[in-house]
Amino acid sequence: MKAIALIVLAMAIGFADGRDRVTEWALVGPATIAYMVNGGGRELPVFHRPRLKDLPNGYWAEGTRVEVISGTIIANGQRWARVRGPMKSEGFALSRTLSSDPPRHSMDAGFARTARFTGPGRWVGEYAYCLDPAGGPRNLPPLLVHDAAARAAALWMAATQQNVTFTDLGDCESDATLHKNGVNTIAWGDPRDAEDKPIFANSWQRLAGDRIVEADIMLSAKLLARGPTGGPGWLSKRSSWSCLIDTVVHEFGHVVGLEHAPEGTLSVMRPGTNCMRTVYLPDIDTLNAGRLFVR
Repeated sequence: MKAIALIVLAMAIGFADGRDRVTEWALVGPATIAYMVNGGGRELPVFHRPRLKDLPNGYWAEGTRVEVISGTIIANGQRWARVRGPMKSEGFALSRTLSSDPPRHSMDAGFARTARFTGPGRWVGEYAYCLDPAGGPRNLPPLLVHDAAARAAALWMAATQQNVTFTDLGDCESDATLHKNGVNTIAWGDPRDAEDKPIFANSWQRLAGDRIVEADIMLSAKLLARGPTGGPGWLSKRSSWSCLIDTVVHEFGHVVGLEHAPEGTLSVMRPGTNCMRTVYLPDIDTLNAGRLFVR
């Protein structure tokens, strides 16, 4: 599991590198909690081995919560800090991309800022989940699913100001259609909407009063597969990895307690996915996540 946050490989195209202009943020010292930020809503490179090379070999999403575990070093003409991120993986992050405050964005306005889509319940505290890898597509092995979940978890933990935390319990054998077994399960299957049409994923929340006490997620093995193994034509032109991240971010929003956002809202909670690889939450999602905890 320690290698989960390291999986990026050829997916680095178009993301931030050391040449990008970034907002100036207060640097943080060793043994402190920080967040990956750059003000551009993109992903930030992280080296995952002590000897730095010319190119990064991993990316953590903006908003990822990390722990600074040592002082800085100078490499490739820039200052780097050693950090520990999701799944306890370690790496070197550019010091100028670390902030003691989670990033905020101002990309939506007007109606989008006033829309409310909080649900009748909310999750409070630790959401510990496991993945049943049975039936998953070959191009999305369990390691990538765990990584997508870690990225999504980082976004929602920041949005809820740690009122909800996420713990990955690893792989398991569990049925996502059993909603009273006390196991929060992510599993593969063939989720359908109310009209029996296939959808990327579905989630179920079991309520006890105003608290969500169990939440299960079923991912579509068919729609999230790529190429000849399934999926609509437009999906085959986009990355299954991007679709997976978008989908898990959306479903974790339901776990937190959000419902679908209205059409016309710049939100990760709108129905469906555009497979654009979510790396930050728009303001309206952070706003509604915060509303869950000011009742």
